Amino acid sequence: MGIIMFRLTIIFLSCFCLIGCKAEKSKNPKNFKERQKQLFHGIDHKLVYQSCQELMRLHREGKLSRTSYYIDDAEAGQNELPEIIRSLQPTCVRVNELMVDITFHGDDHSQLLRCSSNEFGEPKPRDGETKGTGFRKDLFEMDKLSGTESLDYLNENYDFFHMELIPGLTYEKYEEEKKSLSPEEMKKSNEAMDNMVSFIIKINKELALKKQRLLHQTDHQELLKACRQVITCYNDGVYSRAKINIIDASANDLKQIPQIILDLEPVYVWIDKNRVMVALMGGMDHAGVTAYMNSEEAVASDDDFVLIDGLLYYDDGLREASDDYKDYLKDLKDEAIIYLDWKRKRMNLPVPKRME
Repeated sequence: MGIIMFRLTIIFLSCFCLIGCKAEKSKNPKNFKERQKQLFHGIDHKLVYQSCQELMRLHREGKLSRTSYYIDDAEAGQNELPEIIRSLQPTCVRVNELMVDITFHGDDHSQLLRCSSNEFGEPKPRDGETKGTGFRKDLFEMDKLSGTESLDYLNENYDFFHMELIPGLTYEKYEEEKKSLSPEEMKKSNEAMDNMVSFIIKINKELALKKQRLLHQTDHQELLKACRQVITCYNDGVYSRAKINIIDASANDLKQIPQIILDLEPVYVWIDKNRVMVALMGGMDHAGVTAYMNSEEAVASDDDFVLIDGLLYYDDGLREASDDYKDYLKDLKDEAIIYLDWKRKRMNLPVPKRME
């Protein structure tokens, strides 16, 4: 489900922030290795997992007062965290609708517990004998980990590694590369992350509208005709460049692009002698159409399908999301909605309350 999950694997990275809970400091592990042993062997992983699920549910329902918890928060805010999480005295707790990160920050290392949402079903155990991965210290190389390795071996050999503790709950360890941010800097960093999340959601809503317009409100025969006109003009030397970025295109290039294409609000039009790509979105997500001069060249793959002969619709979701993604694209005819919220409605789950 990677892409339309707002690329949350990029946005919701570990936060290295000095936050915590008001518990007895005598119970707090004194060093990195003590904390690591606690997280691997001294806590109830299932209870942590269940508590994180409750946090995510409250977040989706708009019942949490914040997304990040700091040591100087009012006690009422601290009490929003479940007891098992408070008792661990983490240096960072960050919640979003799909993930909870519980971070423990040290001078040389950061380690965290990362819990994924079970909103759409319980996570399945990893396939085969692989329980995690590690990046070696001496070589830039990734190893598969079985879960039977000792902690001493893992710490000695890997700057970074992550390990599945139970399905849906993983442990991750990082070595610090720079001086830690101050508490105030970390708060600002988290606020910036929240703003980025809001921006990604806004972009995905706009993209859903674009997809609805392209798939269900556009004459595909006329669109193909216009795209072939663009290819002909390109081969005749009409355009100043092959990739026309709409935001900074020359007036002459824009004037030569048919209105039916401009009405799709593409981010760019990319042309060569036999085909043209009209992109609704590029960068983090990709979606749009590719039109061919020769219809026989329009062969669908795992991330596109045929709209009409000679015109393919492409979308990262066709490759990265669940098998129901084509049903989502069909249902855009009735409502322009982001993929995750469409899944929620289909499963009679509540749609998150988000800031507009």
